[in-house]
Amino acid sequence: MSTLRTSLRGLSPQLKDELRTFVAFGILGFGTATIAPTVYAAAYLIIPFPRAAVVIIETLPALAAKLLVPHILVFVPRWLRTLVVAFGLLAASVAIDNIPPNVHPPVRILLTLLAAAATAASEVSFLALLRDYGRVGLAGWGAGTGAGGIAVAVMPYVLTYRWGLFLRSSVGYIYYLLAAMVLAYFLLLPKALDSRLPRYGDRSKADDDEDENNDSSLLLEDPLRDPTLPFSERVRQNLKLASSLIGPYMVPLAVGRGMQALVFPGITRALGISSSFEAYASYYAAYGLCFHLGNLVGRTSVLVVQYPKTKGLLVRLGLLTVIGVATASLHFLAIPAVVFVVALSAGLVGGAVYSNVFAAALVEIGSASGLDREFSLGVIGAGETVGLLTGVVLGSFLEAGLCGWGLGHGRRWCHVVK
Repeated sequence: MSTLRTSLRGLSPQLKDELRTFVAFGILGFGTATIAPTVYAAAYLIIPFPRAAVVIIETLPALAAKLLVPHILVFVPRWLRTLVVAFGLLAASVAIDNIPPNVHPPVRILLTLLAAAATAASEVSFLALLRDYGRVGLAGWGAGTGAGGIAVAVMPYVLTYRWGLFLRSSVGYIYYLLAAMVLAYFLLLPKALDSRLPRYGDRSKADDDEDENNDSSLLLEDPLRDPTLPFSERVRQNLKLASSLIGPYMVPLAVGRGMQALVFPGITRALGISSSFEAYASYYAAYGLCFHLGNLVGRTSVLVVQYPKTKGLLVRLGLLTVIGVATASLHFLAIPAVVFVVALSAGLVGGAVYSNVFAAALVEIGSASGLDREFSLGVIGAGETVGLLTGVVLGSFLEAGLCGWGLGHGRRWCHVVK
């Protein structure tokens, strides 16, 4: 511990702030990626509804929030955004933790909708902050969401098979995550990096003028608010701006996430049974671990590499998706070594697509006003939700088709797991 403190004292103020930014966004990303799935698991919607219906219930409110919340960000102070989101997630968590597991499905659906919308709002709010924290914040966010994906994939198996607990037992951890997120935002996240680090290259002159006249933390006082502009006019400008973001940013994000969703969790049950795993739960956890580990590396790669064209990454991801479907179709490809390498690679390339899209947005909209940049970074993420919804639904139908016929001399997990 003393060695760590000595090392931290030796860092320059700039590096300290970058480290604080990376860790803070990592905590925010981890909480955002894990809280809603924990509520979903505790709601047990998969029991009364098919998986495709469950995915629609979980993603449609998130998509609506990602399309609507960016329009109202300018009217909500930054410090209040985090508290509102935390309150929404807390309300859903407390409710799901205190109702019986056999409560009527409409109640569970309502709580799922609340958790999905609150999580999407938190994602929009934190991604909009990247206008002030650049690549360091983006890398921290990628690390947090990637690690959160690993936790979501592995924890159900650990809780139920290793610890002998129910999925609902994990809801209690949400309270600690919410506290960590609030503390990370208010205490750990430093003053905006890009107000002092011109090397990020995504500051506009208007933003620089704001910083000269604003010495207080941007986390508490929001210099972007413009009460003189009517809401209807702001929405009109935002819609015009959003239309210009669809092609270069939202479509690649949707395509990349959709192909990822076909690989995991899309056709997981249609993969071949392996004697190395005692149950489907352990196989699913290992498969998800490989996928999200690759996703974690891909999302944090923005600190060391940025690809000039996202199209090349999408082509590679498309090839990996085809190979992934082939592993569920051909017996000689269904061995875990091949399947897990494909999952790891698909996660890696898909994560690189995600980070590359947002890194390009940070640079290419750098000359826009602060309001437009915040809106753009907040709304681009809707593409990911569209891709997730499309990919998982298509994957469910593809999985059902594959499960309708055999796998050579082997069997599929869906033949023994309903």
